[in-house]
Amino acid sequence: MTRNSRRQFITRAGAVGATAGVATLAALAICLSSCSSIQEPIIRLEGVDLVGISTDGLELMLQASLENPNDFGADIDEFDYMIFGDGVELARGSREMEIRVGAGETVDVGVPFDLKWSSGQTILKGILDGEEHDWKLEGSVGVKKGPIRKTFAFSESGSINSPESPQDL
Repeated sequence: MTRNSRRQFITRAGAVGATAGVATLAALAICLSSCSSIQEPIIRLEGVDLVGISTDGLELMLQASLENPNDFGADIDEFDYMIFGDGVELARGSREMEIRVGAGETVDVGVPFDLKWSSGQTILKGILDGEEHDWKLEGSVGVKKGPIRKTFAFSESGSINSPESPQDL
């Protein structure tokens, strides 16, 4: 390779490297601008399932749906929650997870919690009275897309008509 041809090769390689660098920076800027505006996920309480009964209390599974309103997929990596019945805290917890939610998609999430006999006898008697009772789910959910992570607070509430006895469950 002659000196001039080597200089041309180095100049061309530098131009190709600079072009690739500019393209990478442009792609990164587009990704960061679209990801920096992560919209809040929509969380809905779908129900509570009885998983088991033990000498310690009831084992329950909160069924919730998480909807990703964004036009890009994102990961749900944490779910902190508190569950209330008639204004009384029934359970709280934190669940680390890695759930991929596509653009505009909804996923179902099960969140286990226990209602101890020792702390919940009065609550259980009140809930099994055939009357209407208020419930509330509140907490926060962590959403991430690549290097960007945001935490969103949520709160959902409603009321349920309770059974009159455990046999009606």
